[in-house]
Amino acid sequence: MITRNRLKVAVKTLLFASAIILWFAYMRANHPLYWKSIHSQVLAPFKRWPRELTNFRTIGAYVYSMSAVLALDWLILRKKSALAEISKITSSVRLDLALAGLSILGFAWVLPALISGGFTAILPRFFSTYKINLISDIQPTILKLFIYFLITDFLIYWHHRTFHKFETLWKFHTLHHSATSFTVFTGNRVHPVEFVLKIPFVVIPMLFIGIAPTGLVGIWYLRRIFDLLQHSFVPFTYGKFGKWVIFSPVGHQIHHSVKKEHFDSNYGDIFTIWDHLFDTWYSGGETVEKIGIPNNKFNSGNIFQDLARPFMKDTVTTDT
Repeated sequence: MITRNRLKVAVKTLLFASAIILWFAYMRANHPLYWKSIHSQVLAPFKRWPRELTNFRTIGAYVYSMSAVLALDWLILRKKSALAEISKITSSVRLDLALAGLSILGFAWVLPALISGGFTAILPRFFSTYKINLISDIQPTILKLFIYFLITDFLIYWHHRTFHKFETLWKFHTLHHSATSFTVFTGNRVHPVEFVLKIPFVVIPMLFIGIAPTGLVGIWYLRRIFDLLQHSFVPFTYGKFGKWVIFSPVGHQIHHSVKKEHFDSNYGDIFTIWDHLFDTWYSGGETVEKIGIPNNKFNSGNIFQDLARPFMKDTVTTDT
């Protein structure tokens, strides 16, 4: 028997889906330029798969990097490795693998585009006409590339930190922190609402900074490798380099730790400089044995229930 609450949810979902379909039909008929952008996020990935297996437009790049990091992780950790965790097929692991699969196959932006009514595609297209390209005259190209990447990292730091500081946003970010084990794939464990808000936090500001320099794809490929390592339990600190330049796996493990002394620290994505500048760097260097959030209500159902949980009243609100 269908409960009253479930019926209400079903009706709301149907009404929302109908509104989105009608809105997309209107955009397709009246705004072909914006519809082209929406189409590239919502429908194009289904046409590209499985020919285009990665977000880097380099066949296999993502798969190769994951395989290499998984192999390194296993050689170092063995029974505590990501592969060992994956073999247990826990509910936390299943969510990691499901969301990682969507990212690997190029579908990461489909759901954010749907729930935002296509505005994840419309807004960048609209603001692109006002881009200033502040770094266009910087030479050599390698310096321009570094500055572009550094500014992006700065914006990601504040995007991340904001999701920790405001209770409403934290409810969505808890999906990422609800992982009870690192599987290398945990970096893909991101709620669609976080993708939506990355548009005003990161994407639009970068339109004013300038066009992505040649060679950025290679840099983002390296960034992905660092991200994969950060979401493993390999005990790498990178020494002083890991303290002052690039985030190490241990540095990010501390950010996910359940220990209270680790809370509110190490928000950086790739560079550690922002945590040092804004006093969120954790100076200790100990390894972390346990990750997660207090009163974890995630990982108890299917992927759809976990994605819906931030909208529920009983979602944990304790910031980690």
